[in-house]
Amino acid sequence: AVMLLEGRSNDVLQRLETGMQEASAAMQFEQAAVYRDQLKSLAGMAHKQYADTGSEADADVIGYAFDGGLGCVNLLMIRSGRILGDRSFFPHVSVEDAAEDILAAFVDQHYLERPVPRVVVFMAELDAGDMAALLSDKGGHAVHVVTRPVGERRAWLEMAEENARQAIRGRLAEQSTNEARLLALRDSLKLPDSVQRIEC
Repeated sequence: AVMLLEGRSNDVLQRLETGMQEASAAMQFEQAAVYRDQLKSLAGMAHKQYADTGSEADADVIGYAFDGGLGCVNLLMIRSGRILGDRSFFPHVSVEDAAEDILAAFVDQHYLERPVPRVVVFMAELDAGDMAALLSDKGGHAVHVVTRPVGERRAWLEMAEENARQAIRGRLAEQSTNEARLLALRDSLKLPDSVQRIEC
């Protein structure tokens, strides 16, 4: 599991292949079949979940969007040149908050207990020098901060920003649905409009 999360799926596949061959040679066909099934499942999962970017970079790509009173930071994780996935975070922000301040606060919090990759990609508005110094200090190694990405890295940043916009749309739709449910419940119970809280 650790190897998979580090993006070393090829090493895991090789281990399973070796185990299957050894079990087969020892005439332990049931064990060999278990390895075979694991190989098949892992290969299918890797095909669905990983997008090979064609490079060997380890990077975090951080996109930001603000809409409908919500701000969202999306963290896209690239390990061994593969997109492992992304996570969306919803910090408490207002329309007056500058995106660079929100991202600086996010970085300060997010990397308190997490390893910092050697490359971090951000939007152009950030001061690359200040952010590189902060991340290098947190990571204990030199961190290259890219604020004007081109090519593949630009595509990553655009993906992270679009993910942030999609996450906001999903959150707003969820809030709207929850509000509609509460209104329907209030109507069903014939409660006055002044009711703001229901406990049960």
